[in-house]
Formats: sequence, structure tokens, C-alpha cells
Amino acid sequence: MTKRAAHYTPRIGKMICAEIAQGATLLEALDKVGYLAPHINTLWRWLDEHADFRESYDRARLLQADMQADEMLKISREVVKTPALATAYRVATDVLKWQAEKRNPAKYAPKDTDSKSKKVLNQQEIRNEIKRLEAELGIEKPTDLPKGVFTLKKPRAA
Repeated sequence: MTKRAAHYTPRIGKMICAEIAQGATLLEALDKVGYLAPHINTLWRWLDEHADFRESYDRARLLQADMQADEMLKISREVVKTPALATAYRVATDVLKWQAEKRNPAKYAPKDTDSKSKKVLNQQEIRNEIKRLEAELGIEKPTDLPKGVFTLKKPRAA
């Protein structure tokens, strides 16, 4: 079926975004909207030309991530009923998880808990930390040895 040369209206934009928010792919959303839907190339142009449509589209994609999270929960319940299909369910869940992480990373991407506790040190702080560790480990740098050679002040307890 050939798509018509559609002109943007907020009504058509809302219809497309509603389908996407409910979990449809972009092409499925255009099919569900039917004869009012633009060709995919026209839709890309609408996203560039109409800020209200772009905002609605972005919001629909965020909501779609919530639908995908709900779908993962539904799949987890189904796998209990049919354990023989666990591998297929795992693949489906992995795809949905990846999609949710990409669509709404603030909500669904894995959180890096270590990054909050890491402190970036400047050059002087690094030197001070090296000196502290050398003292703690009993390492001394004698002046008569070549650069980069270290000796132990005292044997370390094992």
C-alpha cells in the first residue's frame, strides 16, 4: 500500500505516539494509524520540523520503555508455567531489557555504584598517595640507585 503525501497535524502525531507508547514499533504504529499515516521519510521530516511532535515522540519512547519492562515481568511469570521455553524467554527478555535501557537509560540502565565513590586525583594528590603507600609498605628510594629502582626498608610480614 502506498502512503499518501501527508501533512502534519497534531492529531495524526498523537495517534502515532499513542501507538508507540503502547509498545508498537514505529512501522507497526504507522500501520495501525492507517491511511492517515505518513510515509516513514515524511515522519522523519516531521520530527525535524515540528517541536511538539518531537517532544511527544520522545515521551512516547520513554513510555514504551515502561511497557517493555512490564512485558519482561509478564514473561517472567510465563516461564514459571512453561520452563521448557526458558531459553526463548531469556532471549526475548534480553531484547526487551536492552530496548528499555536504550529508550530510558535514566530509569532502566544498570547503575554504576562504584563511580560515585571514585575520586579523581590531581597530580599532586597522586604523588602524595604514592608517598603514603611507599611509607606504608616500607619502600624507600635511595639516591644512589638508578631511577625507578626501589628497596624495602624492612621485610614485610606475610
